[in-house]
Amino acid sequence: MPTHPDFQPAEVFPIDDLETLQLITTEPRIALIELLRKPASVAQLAELLEVPRTRLYHHINALEEIGAIVVVDERRAGALNEKVYQVAAKTFQPSEKFLEGATPKEQAIAILDSLFSITRTDLLRAVERNRVDITDSESKRSMMIARHMLTLNPERRVELIDRLESLLLEFANDEETDGTASFGLLIIAHPSSRTTT
Repeated sequence: MPTHPDFQPAEVFPIDDLETLQLITTEPRIALIELLRKPASVAQLAELLEVPRTRLYHHINALEEIGAIVVVDERRAGALNEKVYQVAAKTFQPSEKFLEGATPKEQAIAILDSLFSITRTDLLRAVERNRVDITDSESKRSMMIARHMLTLNPERRVELIDRLESLLLEFANDEETDGTASFGLLIIAHPSSRTTT
């Protein structure tokens, strides 16, 4: 099997249909995609997720089959050859084909269900592993859960989105050090169904 040690992920992996979206965003597949921003073997992934590696092979194969992850290297691990995987792209997002093939309501439901399910699973796992305590005042400085209602004119809406995107880019470029850890962030900014009075 050819390996790609100098592999660079594409900018975007287009999700063309609801089936692919659901395949990618189930657990533990979304966790695998997030972890595979850096190359890793199944053994390394199993250690990070604290699960037996046998539970991951089916999910790895499914992601590789649709091209969401690729084999970037192969190395010797004892008597066996061990594949090293990486994500095929930096971001995964619905394509124009996906958006054209579903009603706006179906699009919103599919995307939101996936995002909320992923976030819920990740946060609950962090709580179970004592990485965060929602009731602890010290932990509150390392997390934020909030819903805000803003009254914005069209120009300010655009400004808010632009500034959020800039802020994400700024923090996404932080160098990894000994004290760094994965940090989940879900942002949904949208025009509300509520009318202002």
